[in-house]
Amino acid sequence: MQRKREKTEDFNILLHFINKLDEIIYDIENHSESVQSDTSFIHTDARQAVLTHEVDCVITSPPYLNGTNYIRNTKLELKLLDFVKTEKCLPNLHSGGIMAGINSVSKRRNIPTILDEVKGYVEQLDPVAYDKRIPIMVAGYFYDMDIVFNKLKQIIRNDGIFVLDIGDSQFAGIHIPTDAILSELAMKHGFRLYDEETLRTRRSKNQMLLSQKVLRYQLRK
Repeated sequence: MQRKREKTEDFNILLHFINKLDEIIYDIENHSESVQSDTSFIHTDARQAVLTHEVDCVITSPPYLNGTNYIRNTKLELKLLDFVKTEKCLPNLHSGGIMAGINSVSKRRNIPTILDEVKGYVEQLDPVAYDKRIPIMVAGYFYDMDIVFNKLKQIIRNDGIFVLDIGDSQFAGIHIPTDAILSELAMKHGFRLYDEETLRTRRSKNQMLLSQKVLRYQLRK
């Protein structure tokens, strides 16, 4: 049954890849002339991005907290673009990125510092989490995102705009208000939340109501 399930997952990933490739081809054929500027590769990790000049705006959708296994779900794209050679390379990508899933918690990484804004949630999760990696993952996620905010403060100009697409999470019935916690962390780095928009709501497996939001900040240095 396990092998059959894995084959089904691989087929779905392949189907997703083919559909996405069709969309890319369509965009290239029909919208290439509308692109008015060049693009530049900066760094594979936002926590280490360095620019020689400040920018006006950053728009991003970072990994959701355990929303999906991004590395596994995009392994065909990673292979096609030569980011990985074989599946054996995937664990290093897991451990090197934002600690957004339980597969990101490994011996390759140190136990993250638990920020004050997150400590209460980690303490609630410790006795009830169905996987001992979950409290570590939650602590690590916000620790990593705090570093991202600090980096963005350096590369966005004063009064610049930062737009964030994010969703909240729940584990073992403990609600993690990801958007609210990220806003607390962003505020410490000078980002003022001036607008938020709920894109959609959804139900978790235990029927807890969760949401996906767009958060808009302005930087005050």
